[in-house]
Amino acid sequence: MDAELETFQLLNPRRGRRYLNYGCGRWSSAMTRIRDQGYDVIGFDPYVADPGDHHVLNDYRLLSMMCFDGIMSHNLLEHLVDPQSSLTFMASMLRKGGVMAHSTECYEYKHEYSRFHLFFFVGDSLGVLSRNSGLQCTGAPGEYVRLFEPIGTIH
Repeated sequence: MDAELETFQLLNPRRGRRYLNYGCGRWSSAMTRIRDQGYDVIGFDPYVADPGDHHVLNDYRLLSMMCFDGIMSHNLLEHLVDPQSSLTFMASMLRKGGVMAHSTECYEYKHEYSRFHLFFFVGDSLGVLSRNSGLQCTGAPGEYVRLFEPIGTIH
């Protein structure tokens, strides 16, 4: 299974609920495959000038008016200028009981040089980032995908 689909599956998705692929880009085929499986998934990427697909948004204002049962991203967190405010924004769109799954190789320091990676989440940085965003992150060191839930909803 491809890593993006694996990230989506960690949301424990159910048909009839709505999901968001945050930072989906134009190059991902995962959105189409997820939708073909009968899931309601919307993509968001502010850098796609003309999405050309009514399932992809590029407007923060429109997105902020929506609610989701789960939010995912794939290889995105390490590129965000302000991951804390981005996670807080994403969490604000979660329905009660909703979760987020974010995948990245940058949960560890694996690349000595990468001009596109702004962050590596090492030590307790992911815990601090999560708590400051009102979230709790679960997952073990070395795992590629981590779950994020609003504090107070961890089972």
